[in-house]
Formats: sequence, C-alpha cells, structure tokens
Amino acid sequence: MKLHALPRQSRRSLALGLLLAAVLAVALLIWSLLSMFVFDLDAKASAVQTRVTSINSVAASVSQLRQAWARLERDPRLSVDMYPPASDAQASASVQAAAQRVFSRAGATVRSVQTLDVEQQGAVRRVGVRVAVTGTSNQINRALEAMNAIRPILIVNGGNIQLMGDSRRPVDNPRAPELQATFDIFAFARNG
Repeated sequence: MKLHALPRQSRRSLALGLLLAAVLAVALLIWSLLSMFVFDLDAKASAVQTRVTSINSVAASVSQLRQAWARLERDPRLSVDMYPPASDAQASASVQAAAQRVFSRAGATVRSVQTLDVEQQGAVRRVGVRVAVTGTSNQINRALEAMNAIRPILIVNGGNIQLMGDSRRPVDNPRAPELQATFDIFAFARNG
C-alpha cells in the first residue's frame, strides 16, 4: 500500500491515529514507571515507619533504663542483682567464687583467676575477675548461659577462645576438641 497515493484526508487520519497511538504508548510507559516509583516509595515509607517505631520503642526502653539507674544511684538498696556492701577484696572474692562455681558446674576447668581493678560508678562499684578456663565448646557455652540465670548477675565483658593444642585431630577420635578461653567477668557491688 502506497501512503502517498491515499487521499489527503485519509493520510491525515492515519497520521493522527499513529500520533495518538504513540502518545498513548508513551503515556502508558510514563504511568507504569510512575506507578512503580510510587509503589516503591510506599514500600520504602512503610519500611521507614517500621524502623522509626522500632527506634521509638528502643528510646522508650532507654529512658526507662535511665530512670531505673537514677533510682538505683539514689538508693542502691533497691537492687537485688548486686553484691552487698563489702570491701573491694571481699566483693572481688565473691565474683571469683561465683564464676568458678559456674564453670565447674558446667564441667569446664578453671586454670587461673586474676582480680581486675575495681571501678567506682556512681553509687555502686564494678568488680571483676579475668578467668582462664579449659573445656569443650558445650561446657563453655553452658557456663556462659548459666551466668544469665544466677543472682547477683555476672556480666561477661570480653573473651578470647582458642583451640587447645593440635587442632588437626584424627577424624575417628570421638572426643570433642578442648578449648582454652579467657573471660573478663564483672558484677556490681553496692557501696557501704
């Protein structure tokens, strides 16, 4: 079909139809891009709103924690998760005995204990020990989990865990590899 042979009115109608089809195609393309962008913005806005709600929740918890800490600083007798007033040596000995008891009950062997410096923190003191232990990963994990359950609370501030001896054990050896670990363990004691 030769377009130039068509009457002028038909050519205009055909050109107008093609122009309308092109405009409609471009409009559909722009609408689909905008709708994807808007839906993406809605998803991002929803994610941001969820994050803000989470942050607000954490902020509320922090303010409650600060209020509890302020009450504790005013009257440390309100705390049941602290060691009673005693000398620094007695408080450190209490933390040492509790840490040794936890590791021994879990089956790990306490190799050495070193007393750490006592830090004054408002109305309480932070007392701690560095404990070197050996045992299997299960024994050490059980001890660390048990620290969350005892009262007064023991806090593990840092640690270092390594394989003990030769890590190239035979595959047919059923014995679990021994680990050696060092932990800094703290607790709080009320001032007397």
